[in-house]
Amino acid sequence: MMKNVSMVSGQTSSGDAMSNGNNYDLAFPTLPVLKTSEKIGTAQFKKRSNFKSSTVNEIITIPAQDRHWDRNSQLEHEKCKEAYMKIGKECNVGIEICVSKTMDLTLQISGNRVNVERAKQKIITFEQTQIKTTTTPFPKEHRGTLLGKQGLNLKNIEKRTGARIQIPCMKNSADIICITGTKDSTKKVVQELEEIIIKLKSKIEKEITIDQRHHGAIIGFNGEKVRELQKIFNVKIIFPSPVEARNNLVKIQGLNDDVNKAFKSLAKLAEVLDEINYVLEIPIFKQFHKLSAGKRAIFIKKIREETDTRIFLAREGDNKDVIKVMGNKRKVLIAYDMIKEIQNEIGDIITKEMVLGNVKVRNAIVNLGNKFIQSIKEDCGDNVTLNLPTVKGDNTIVIKGPEDDVKNVITQIQTMVDEVHKYVSDI
Repeated sequence: MMKNVSMVSGQTSSGDAMSNGNNYDLAFPTLPVLKTSEKIGTAQFKKRSNFKSSTVNEIITIPAQDRHWDRNSQLEHEKCKEAYMKIGKECNVGIEICVSKTMDLTLQISGNRVNVERAKQKIITFEQTQIKTTTTPFPKEHRGTLLGKQGLNLKNIEKRTGARIQIPCMKNSADIICITGTKDSTKKVVQELEEIIIKLKSKIEKEITIDQRHHGAIIGFNGEKVRELQKIFNVKIIFPSPVEARNNLVKIQGLNDDVNKAFKSLAKLAEVLDEINYVLEIPIFKQFHKLSAGKRAIFIKKIREETDTRIFLAREGDNKDVIKVMGNKRKVLIAYDMIKEIQNEIGDIITKEMVLGNVKVRNAIVNLGNKFIQSIKEDCGDNVTLNLPTVKGDNTIVIKGPEDDVKNVITQIQTMVDEVHKYVSDI
């Protein structure tokens, strides 16, 4: 910021010397009426009559921080001095230059008021339009963000401000960036860089669980859909590698607000995909496989047509006796009921409940979980399904399957219960 102070020195005119004291009017002439006054710098300058001339001395101070050139460069010092002296000659004023120990620059301009004002404006314009280089700190780990893809971010900043920005090469560990331009343009660049640093410091990473089956639908062909999402929310979305089995975690990186918006959008999208791509595995009994291929095909075709779902039967040799149904969640559940109904019809399926009287025995069986169920199936076959109690206080095991198989299971469980009960009692 330039500071200026004005001083006026007056010189007496020859008319005053002609007074002889004999004539009052001649000795004390009437003073002219002051019509206008104006300010130059911080002092007030009053217009005087034409019979007096005036010389204005104005001081301009340019603080060191406003001089955007190398303070240690003697060559630049000399160039500026030459420019100031040239302005002095053009405006017919005298200019004295002084540089303080703190490198503040002081200019004293002396001459006719109008000429001094002209010189002052030219000096201000010269300072503002000088092409100079300044430096500003910028974290080296964020240089890539500043550059942007193919340097577009950097080019846009240069276009907006009119300054040139020079970033050190990646091998250079310095955190300094050079900016070349006018005083205003370099100031704008520094402000933009400071805003970018603030935003980068508020960057976060958030994880969202999305069924791996939906990853391909969100990514799109050749990544088109995920790129569009990244552009809309100004974030980076990272999916796990396809080789990572059962990894449903998707990462979102970016500014706090942007990440939260992207998170909400992906959560809604995942919910929709879950609804329209719902998957349910339905256990089936061996009686179902005993049906001829033709009858099975008729049943499956009927269910597919009525529910508009995709149904996948277990392959031959597959130890898993399940039917996989995919589609809209509501329709999948309808297909589930239809398949169960067919199984009940062809297999004489019954459902029995068995209550475990002793809480300790119940807890021992529940803790065994799948191991207990697998042990029963090994002895009684895979034609039955068992549902162990899941709620505290519930001691009931539900057994479903062909009648003979269900009876065998109940007998087997009772035997195991008696053994566990005896073991617990012994302890």
